[in-house]
Amino acid sequence: MRMILLAILAMMSIYVSSYVLIPIQCNLPKIITPCDGIDQTVLKSSLEVAQSLRDVGIQFYFGKSINSTGFLCDKYLSNGFGYMSSYIESDVTNITISTSLKDYPNVLYNVILHEVLHSLGLNHDGEDGLMSYAVRTTYNFFMNRPVEDERKLWLSINNFEGILESCFNNI
Repeated sequence: MRMILLAILAMMSIYVSSYVLIPIQCNLPKIITPCDGIDQTVLKSSLEVAQSLRDVGIQFYFGKSINSTGFLCDKYLSNGFGYMSSYIESDVTNITISTSLKDYPNVLYNVILHEVLHSLGLNHDGEDGLMSYAVRTTYNFFMNRPVEDERKLWLSINNFEGILESCFNNI
C-alpha cells in the first residue's frame, strides 16, 4: 500500500506541500463502526467514500469490528454539517454527520470524505479544495439549507502527502 501511494506521488509533477496535520495517531487499516440506527443514505455514502479510498490504496473501512477505532453517527446538527472528534495521541476518532445532508448526495459524500481525512490526521489547510471545503447554503425563514454540489470532490496531491506523513511516519 505504501508503494502505491509513493508511486502516485512520484507520477505527479512538481508540487508545493500545503497540508496541515492535527496531533492524532493514524494507524491503517482504519475501521470506523456505524452507530446503530444510522440513516441508510448516510451509511451508503460512507461505504462509497471508504471504497474510493481503498481503490487508491488507503485501507479505510466502515463496518463492525473488534478492531474498530471509532464510530460514525448521524444526527441533526444545528451548527454545521459534520465534525470529527478525537482523543489526542490516540487512534480513536468519531465522525458525526448531519442528517440534513441525506437529500444532497454530493454534499453528503464531500462532507464525509472531509471528516474521514480529519480522522487520518489532516486539518484545514486554507487552500481551495477538500480540506477547506465548506457547504454552500441558502437561507429561508426557518434555517439554512444546503445547496447541492455539482460534483463529488477528490483527494489532491497535498492530501496524499499529508496522509503519507500522518499515517506512515514521515516516509
